[in-house]
Amino acid sequence: NDDKNWKKTPFATENGVVVVRLAEIENASTAEFDVVKQTLIDDMTSAKSNIMFERYVSMLRAKADIRILMSGISNQNAW
Repeated sequence: NDDKNWKKTPFATENGVVVVRLAEIENASTAEFDVVKQTLIDDMTSAKSNIMFERYVSMLRAKADIRILMSGISNQNAW
């Protein structure tokens, strides 16, 4: 049954939605893995850092008290 290989939730992207299905698993040798290991670690660390930063900024926005006191200043047509 191929149904279990489909990811349960799609990924939203800038261009639409991506639905993913696992086609196959390839086992890498230890030597092959050692070549790309640090790159994978760096990529995952960077991705995690970006997610944490985005969540932090979202939290700050949710707690922010933003007031526009002189709305005419921000309106370009007011000049």
